Formats: sequence, C-alpha cells, structure tokens
Amino acid sequence: MKFSAAVIGLMASLIASQLSAQEAYTRVFLCDGDGVKMEIYITESASRDFALKDGRPVLAWYALDLSDPDLNKGKSLEAVLVRYAQDKRALILYQFTRGLPLTVIPMGGGVVNFDNRFASDAKCGPYEGPWNADQPPSER
Repeated sequence: MKFSAAVIGLMASLIASQLSAQEAYTRVFLCDGDGVKMEIYITESASRDFALKDGRPVLAWYALDLSDPDLNKGKSLEAVLVRYAQDKRALILYQFTRGLPLTVIPMGGGVVNFDNRFASDAKCGPYEGPWNADQPPSER
C-alpha cells in the first residue's frame, strides 16, 4: 500500500508540474477553521466537463491559509488528488504529499477534518462548481 501511494504521489507531482501553468483552476470548496481557511481548487475543464463523475481521481490544489495574525505562518498550496464518492454526495481528497488519510467533504457542506494540526473541525460551505445536472437537487 505504501509503495502504490508513493507511485501515485510521484505521478501526481509530475502531472502537477506540467499542468499547473497550462490550465485555469476554479475554487470548489471554501472551509473555515479556528483562524485557518482551506480552499480546494480543481481545473476548469474537470469542473465544466464533469471529469470527476467517472470516479477517477483528478489533480487539484489544496490551499491552507495560516496567515491569521495569531498564527502568522502564511499560505501554502499543495497538489492533491480528488474524486467523487461513489454516491456522488461527497468529494474525496487525498493529500498524498503529506501521507494524510483520505478527507471526505460533503457536497452540501459540513464539518471536515483535513489534518489534526491546523485544519481540524473546519466548517466547509457547499460545493461551488457545476454539478451533475441530471441529478435532482434533493439527491445532491
């Protein structure tokens, strides 16, 4: 399992280095913690074309903003992999660069634990990108 995670991490890092400057990204989640903000960005093409709907992970960016005056640690940007949960009611985020467990973010928003150091019990708003138009709002 560790070997496959390392391979996925390496592949995603290589992809990130090649694609990051070639495609625009859009924010799909904004989360607030105790003096901390987290944002999830996916490519506009993945958002527009619903590339996530087949269940395969896509490259995304996770922004951790620790620039609150009490923390004064700046804002970091980290390559991550995201995919829809099987029932499409959540986005699953894999922070492969830090080897953290999978993070499940409900599409309608909710309380999320990204990590136990700075980003625990974060309150995430609803998914901000386009969604599967065929799905009734009650099922999202």
